[in-house]
This record gives sequence, structure tokens and C-alpha cells, in this order.
Amino acid sequence: MIKKASILLILFLSITFLFPNTTVNADYIVSKNQNWMSYLKDSTKFSQLSIPGTHDTMTAGYGGIVRPYVETQSRGLMTQLNAGVRFIDIRARVVEGKSFSIHHGAYYLGVMFGDVLNILQDFLRKNPGEVIFMRLKQEYSSESDEVFNKVLSSYLKKSYPFYYNYSYNSNPTLGNMRGKIVILRNFKTTSSYTNNNKLGLNYTDYKIQDNYQETNTNKKISLVKSLITYNNDNKGELATINYLSTSGGAANKTYADKINPVIADFIISAYVTIEDFLTFKYTTNAGILVADYISGDLLNRIIRLNDKYLSDMKDFYDNKHIYIRSIMNPEKIVDWSEYNNKAIIYQNKNGYNQKWLLKYDKTTDSYVIASAKNNNRMLKQEYNNVVVTHASSKGELIYSYLAGLPSEFKWKIERLPNLNLNGIVVKITNLANGRVLDIVASTIDPSGDLCTYVDTNNNNQKFILSIE
Repeated sequence: MIKKASILLILFLSITFLFPNTTVNADYIVSKNQNWMSYLKDSTKFSQLSIPGTHDTMTAGYGGIVRPYVETQSRGLMTQLNAGVRFIDIRARVVEGKSFSIHHGAYYLGVMFGDVLNILQDFLRKNPGEVIFMRLKQEYSSESDEVFNKVLSSYLKKSYPFYYNYSYNSNPTLGNMRGKIVILRNFKTTSSYTNNNKLGLNYTDYKIQDNYQETNTNKKISLVKSLITYNNDNKGELATINYLSTSGGAANKTYADKINPVIADFIISAYVTIEDFLTFKYTTNAGILVADYISGDLLNRIIRLNDKYLSDMKDFYDNKHIYIRSIMNPEKIVDWSEYNNKAIIYQNKNGYNQKWLLKYDKTTDSYVIASAKNNNRMLKQEYNNVVVTHASSKGELIYSYLAGLPSEFKWKIERLPNLNLNGIVVKITNLANGRVLDIVASTIDPSGDLCTYVDTNNNNQKFILSIE
């Protein structure tokens, strides 16, 4: 699909305006996408998702003179997961017919398969709404399929509930897979281990581009774009796995620095007009994009393509702990200033006075926003429109008296169509008089006061809600 030059120019200028400090070729930034999948509808199919992935996931930190050709990532597995990576590429060597060591070709990466599983399980315990897709294949060993399945089974039986089991559906929904590791089987199962036939999904059932031997970056970029185009034209009916990685000649990072920024621009500018993006009316599916040294911009742009599948905001945040971040600087968050009980904007210190518990009142379709440190301290609009953390005379916040709280304690949360790479942007409106939460005079450094004000649609009235 080709857009007119004028629309592309508008898109480019819009992105430049919205992200003045964004560098597409930036190294792996610290992203806060631990639970981006939990925001999406359960009915979203595997093939409809746009998923950021990492090629040879476990290579970060490999040393020695061959490092430029062995290492493909700059961050460890848990950091990748917290940043939003949901497809990982695991290559297992069979060791003495008993265990798997993780390799990139001939090079042992200092990690065993059990270490990988422990990290994945720890992440899913903390983020049960997420799904991790793991390509698994045999590397640098040539054991029989029987032996490979036997070793794999010995790992899985220790923690079987964490693994998604195939149910004769190669395109399951997100709701079916939540909280699971979905093994994409890049190996053959055997009759002796029939349970493995139902394990995860078959890797080769999907359309794959993995021409790693193409070292001409322009040709490689063309291959990647072609599969994204196929995915878009087929409206995500078949899942695709699309590798941006290549090797041979130059260092892996050299190729990544040339390929990643081009694809980051392509997935937005080629298929999504700014109007479509801002109103969630686009059909783009990038599929699974698997990169070396995945940049924060590429990763976040892939994730943002899933916004069209966001769940209804109605009661989504009920009983969840969140951070309320300013769109002007996501490291500046709503804070309970305990010495004067005012609500202010302050640097994120991960303090309990900076976390908020949301309780949904279905009678008014609004939320009460209480401090995680003391649920009896809630955001309230005062008579002079100053926002404070006020104590209720009824004591600890419980559902039974939500309806009886005055409207000054209640807030509507409305998702805004906004092209922001840090998360879902919202407007928070007080129920008493329809004024919106506002950072006074847009002052956030070193801190800032909060009030309610008429809706101006300015950035000092826009916030990002991040679930803890």
C-alpha cells in the first residue's frame, strides 16, 4: 500500500513534533513495557499481534575477540522482557543427553536452559497478563529427536503449568495464552513424548523470513519490508516471523545500526497515516519482528501498533497499583507530598507515596485514586481547584462505600489517541465539575503543583498510567 507523498510528509513532521528528543537509532533505552499485553483484548489472535523479538536472545555480554560477531544483544533477558520483548530466540545444545546449554553456533553463552526458564517464570509470576513466545531449536549438537525431546521433557515436568499446550489451533487468542510460555517448536517431536506434540506451537506453521546470509543491507531491508507488506495485505490472518538480523563480514551491531532505524520508520510511515494512528483506525500488523540490538524506538513502535486492540477502559484499572506519569517527562510522576498532603509532580523515586490504587465505581463510571501507602489518602479536588490527598472520614478505602464518596473524590479516565512511545495516554477528569487534572503552569522541574483546570488539550493535562 503506497501513501501519497503529502501524507508521508505530514506523518514525518508529526512524528518529529511529537518526539523531538527521540533518536530512532538510539541504543536500547530503559523502557517500561512490562505489561503491555495485559492492556489488550483477550480476543486478539496470535496472528493479529505485532511483537518485538530478539535474535539469539542470550548473547549479551559475550566477551573475547569474537564478541562483535557472537553478541547480538546489549541487554540481558529480564531487561529485555521488562522493556517489552515478547519473542525470544533460544538455541540449545544437548549436553551428555541430560541438559541444554545455550549456544550461538559453536559458542557457549554461559547460560543453561534452566536459567532461561527461571527468568521467564519469574517474569510471568509478576506479570500474569503477558505471553512469551520462545523459539527453541537444537544448536551445535546433532542428537536425535528422541534425545532432544527427552531432555526437554525433563525440564518441563518441573513447571508444566507455565507452558501453553496446543489445542489444534495454530492461531490461539491472547486470552488463551496469558501467563504462559509458548514454545515455538523448531524441532521434531517423537511418539515416545506425545505430550510434546501438544506443546506450544509448531514454528514452521508460520510464514518466516530469516535470510541471515543476505549481507547487502538494502536487500535485507527489502526482504523485511516485503513480509511486513504481506502481513498487512493479509490483515494478519497468518502469523509471520520476520528477522532483521544478518551476519557475515561486518560486526552484528554494524548491520543492526543500518537496518533497525529504517524498519522503525517503515512500520509507522509506510502504512499508518497520522490521522489513522491517532484514531486507532488502521489495520497494520507488523507480525513478529526479530532484531539484533533492538533499539527502544523500534521496540516501542512495534508495541504501539497493538493499540487498536486495547481493552475497554471502563474498569480496566480496577484494584490495580499504578504510576501516573506526565507525558512531558515520564520520569515525573504524581506524588503524595506527605508533609502538606498535596498532590504534586515529582521525580520518580519508586516510593509508595508515588504509587496509586485505583478503585472503580460502576455507579458513576469513575475511579477513586488512593495512595498505595495509605488507602485512606485519596486524590481530591478542593474548592479552589487544588488537588490534594484527602483523608475520608470513613477510614480505609473499601468498595462498600465508593458510591457514597463525594464527587470531588472521583475521576473519569479517558484514553487519548496519542502517538507516544512511552505508553497509553489518558486524560483524568474530576467528576464534580468536569475540570481535568493539570500541572500548574507546566512546571515539573524540580517539582510541580497539581490542580484541575478547563480542558485545553495541552500536554500538561495528559498522563501515562503504568501498572506496577
